[in-house]
Amino acid sequence: MMKEIDQKLTVEMNEREKRLKDIEKIMNDKKAEMVKLFEERYVVALEDLSAKDGTGKKYGKPKRIAQVFYKKCLLTFPGTS
Repeated sequence: MMKEIDQKLTVEMNEREKRLKDIEKIMNDKKAEMVKLFEERYVVALEDLSAKDGTGKKYGKPKRIAQVFYKKCLLTFPGTS
């Protein structure tokens, strides 16, 4: 009687462990997929924001050059602001 109960419990425990591992795998796959999607969207959003505001390495340098040129023009030609 006790052996049968132990066997049933062992079988049930093994089945639950297998289901748990399956669920963990599914959740890890979904998590990796969501992280990848987030990273892709983050890069696009950062690029859009940098272009809009003129910041970052790619868009900030031309903006700074234009600002320096504008300030030099103001200093060179006073009263033209």
